Amino acid sequence: MANARIIVWARRGQESLVDDALRAGNLAIAGVGAPTVADATALGSHWDRPATSDIRQTARETDAAAWWIAAPCVLGGDERGALAERGCPVFTSEPRPIAFDELLTGDASSLDTAFVPLFRRSAGYRGTLDAVEAFGPAPSMSVVVAGGPGDGSLFARLYDAMDTLVTLGGTVERLDAALGGETTATPDRLVDLTGSMTVSLRFTGGRSGTAHVSNQTGGWFRRLTLAGEAGILSIGDNGYAWHRGDAGGPETGGEGAPG
Repeated sequence: MANARIIVWARRGQESLVDDALRAGNLAIAGVGAPTVADATALGSHWDRPATSDIRQTARETDAAAWWIAAPCVLGGDERGALAERGCPVFTSEPRPIAFDELLTGDASSLDTAFVPLFRRSAGYRGTLDAVEAFGPAPSMSVVVAGGPGDGSLFARLYDAMDTLVTLGGTVERLDAALGGETTATPDRLVDLTGSMTVSLRFTGGRSGTAHVSNQTGGWFRRLTLAGEAGILSIGDNGYAWHRGDAGGPETGGEGAPG
């Protein structure tokens, strides 16, 4: 079967991420683009494909089964419109490739996108649904979502972590967040947010949660931990370990289950 052909919009430093996804998904690059001319030239050379820094031109001139917006970027209304006109699926490595003020005002095009790297969609998490149900509501939970700069922005890691905690915890009653390291000016665009962050949450009903997120680590890592009367349930991308506190050792499931 021929590989499905996709268009990749990325930046330098994301070559390994894209190459790994191409192999895992049996995909081929039909065209490549980047937010800057320099990045487009470098990526076009890396994959030996036509490359531009104009997403509208790429949309007009290149046919593909899908788009992957891997780069942390903000697309203008005309750029989103050009993608929408193609009528093919658009997958993103960032939650939404639009400006924050457009999110607040609802001034966004009808472009539908799918945020790919959600922990809830990973094989490890999906394979633990029975264990999570058997564990029951956890009064305390924590999640670590981390990756390198090439994996996306801190905003993307934060979005994934909050999606996980809110799915399990419900309505947030109180939230406190702090960026680690030296204090710097907050960027105007969420996709430019970088570094490491800790978030503490209090949910209605008395449950609590903590998120540790970063886009500055050496590699990809995600781990959800639930703590309660049933013990400790630790869930990673590839499996889980349930420590019940007895002498029998943890119950594990999935490939490469966390210890």
